[in-house]
Amino acid sequence: MIEIRLDQGDMQRVIQRMTKYNNNVRQGCQREIGHSSLSIQRMARENLRASGAIATGRLRSSVNIRFTSDRLGALIGTNVNYAGDVEYGQKPGHWPNVGDLVRWVRKKITSNVKASRRIAYLVGRKIFQRGTEAKPYLMPAAEKTWPVFKHNIHRVLKMS
Repeated sequence: MIEIRLDQGDMQRVIQRMTKYNNNVRQGCQREIGHSSLSIQRMARENLRASGAIATGRLRSSVNIRFTSDRLGALIGTNVNYAGDVEYGQKPGHWPNVGDLVRWVRKKITSNVKASRRIAYLVGRKIFQRGTEAKPYLMPAAEKTWPVFKHNIHRVLKMS
């Protein structure tokens, strides 16, 4: 699973100091974490579409958000087993999941079950030999959102 924590670096100190601030500041931080999390999710899905990395839509629809119980932190990620291969690429020497490849072949090339298995094997062999190119979608979304998030959190803290 790929996870991105919004409470990076100085956010840990902000969260530790939250008890000193009033409820409005706490709610402001929760609101900004919520907005930024939704922004990362939306951009990650758009990045997948723009890179042409969508065959079935399974990866795109699996990008989700899990908030901490106090809503002062969030995890944005996916539980799809090939998500890391899309984000970072795959080096030669590793066989991809054949079931995932069969689904991809049936969507992109042919719906014939027998033919899709043969083609999936050939595609898998090529991936084993040459690897795959990275198509980052989640990290670029987080990196683009981070400066705005940090600015907004500082603004919320100054208002107290």
